[in-house]
Amino acid sequence: MSDQLLRTLIYLEKDLRAESPALAQILDDLKAQRITSEEALKWVTVVAKEDTNVGTALERAASKLTETHLMAHNPTNRMPRLNPLYEAALIERAQFDGDIPEARQGPLPVGIAPAVPVKTDARSPIAVGRMLASAAAEMQQQIRQHENIRVKAIAASVEGLQQVAKHGALLVQQSQKEDVALMLHGSPETDHPEYRRGQLPALYTAVLPTGKELSGLTKKEAQEATWATIATSQGRRSATPMIRDGVRQRLTKAGFTIRMVETPIETTPPASTATWMISIAARDSLQPNFSFFDMASMALAAELLAKLQEKTPRGMRLEVTPAAKLTDRVVGWCGKLFEEV
Repeated sequence: MSDQLLRTLIYLEKDLRAESPALAQILDDLKAQRITSEEALKWVTVVAKEDTNVGTALERAASKLTETHLMAHNPTNRMPRLNPLYEAALIERAQFDGDIPEARQGPLPVGIAPAVPVKTDARSPIAVGRMLASAAAEMQQQIRQHENIRVKAIAASVEGLQQVAKHGALLVQQSQKEDVALMLHGSPETDHPEYRRGQLPALYTAVLPTGKELSGLTKKEAQEATWATIATSQGRRSATPMIRDGVRQRLTKAGFTIRMVETPIETTPPASTATWMISIAARDSLQPNFSFFDMASMALAAELLAKLQEKTPRGMRLEVTPAAKLTDRVVGWCGKLFEEV
């Protein structure tokens, strides 16, 4: 565990060093053997708790890990398995999101709804939550139809039927085993094009609920919709464009010329960072009528401006991404400003 942690931290060094001087110092001490791997882990945990930007940096850097770093071996039988830390993080996230398509290698599990973010400019978290539910139901139906077509295509092939019928014997050879797995369970190429395993799904266009529909919701239904918007990854991804635009508007009013970037392209350290987080410790703790998006935009913009060393209005690049520390049951958004080159 200690050696694995050491290798992983060093592998992520470039990304972590650019994000946090504190993490950089921990890595320097670790490489110089002034502290042990266990001590490094302890200090990383302490720093991450004190600065949510560090936690976000660790998550973002970890997303760049290769399969070699994500895989470990079962100590009893030496068979390949996911790194226990990564596995625990996936289990934690699955409690909120349901499915995690970008981390899944097989087909969508039976009984699990797709985790589909939606494309929307709705300001109400209730409306976004209802759109998420609608998008999940629609995508699930589309996946069923898509799979039925794939199965019918297999059934139309005599060779395919023979292969499935003889799968027991075919498992003896690795190449044939892969053919059978592909035949039975499909692959990213045979998945629904808008919801493939191993890939982050694109924003889905769902129908915006009417005012009449929203006013007819029970208190519990409104709370569940709000929870889905704030507590799930797909909900926060759905709200990110609105929050990013809200931050941009406030920075523009302050005189800055802002270029928004949807996909992080960090080549230099940010000139300013900000984080807005909220607790999701209880499902009924989120008030449906609270202006989460406006509050997040206002808080991020104010903190970004306050942390800028040079206050002179100029052209800058803005990034806003979802943030989460699920072990502490807090989620939100992180904003970063970069100098335009």
